[in-house]
Amino acid sequence: MADLTPRILFERDIAKAITKEAQKFKANLILKPLTRSARITDLLHAPADWRLMRDAPAPVLFTRPAGWAKSVRVLAALDVSDAEHEALNKAILRHASLLTKVLGGELHVVSAYPSLGQQMSDFQVANDFDAIKRDMRARREATVKRLLDKMKLEDVSVHIVEGRPRQVISQLSTRLGAGMTVLGTAARKGIKRLFIGNTAEDITRELTTDILTVRTFD
Repeated sequence: MADLTPRILFERDIAKAITKEAQKFKANLILKPLTRSARITDLLHAPADWRLMRDAPAPVLFTRPAGWAKSVRVLAALDVSDAEHEALNKAILRHASLLTKVLGGELHVVSAYPSLGQQMSDFQVANDFDAIKRDMRARREATVKRLLDKMKLEDVSVHIVEGRPRQVISQLSTRLGAGMTVLGTAARKGIKRLFIGNTAEDITRELTTDILTVRTFD
C-alpha cells in the first residue's frame, strides 16, 4: 500500500472541506463512506454526500462496509433520452469499464425508459401503445450500441428496461448482485442547490452497492 499522509480538518461543512482539499491536491478520485441521514431537514436540504456528488472536482467512490465478491459486477447507468447526456454517458462508461478491468469483473449497462403513463401528454393522440414502446426501446438500444461502438467496448451486457430510473436501477442492481454502480450527476446552481431531485442522488437511497459518481466539467 502506498504511503498515506492523514490530515485532520475541523470544518462544519464536510462536503465543502473535502472539495477544497481535493482541489488543493488535484485528486483523481475521492473515497468516502456512504452515510445515511434520518434528519427531517434532509428531506428538503441536500445532505453532505449529495453536495459532494455535485461539487467534487473528481469522481467520488462511496463505499459500504460489505466487501466485494471475487468477480465484481459493475453496473453503469446511462441516460440516453437525448443527445445532451452523451458526454456524461461517455464519462460513466469510461470509468465503469476501467473499474471492470481493474477488478476483473463483468460490465453491465442499464438505461430506463418511461412507461406511457409517465408521458401521456406526449402521446395523447397515439393509439398503438405497443408500437410506441417498441420504438422507445429500439431507439435507446441503438443509442447505447453506438456509444459502446464509439468507445470500442465489448463483452458488455445491456439492459433496456421500462420504468422510472430509481426503481429500474436499484432493482436490476439487486437482481445482478452488483458490487458497484456507476452514476452520472450534475452540478446545480442557485436555488436548485437547496433541494433534492437529482436522479443520481435519489437513487443512492435505494442502492445497496458501492457507488461511483462522475460528472462532466465545462
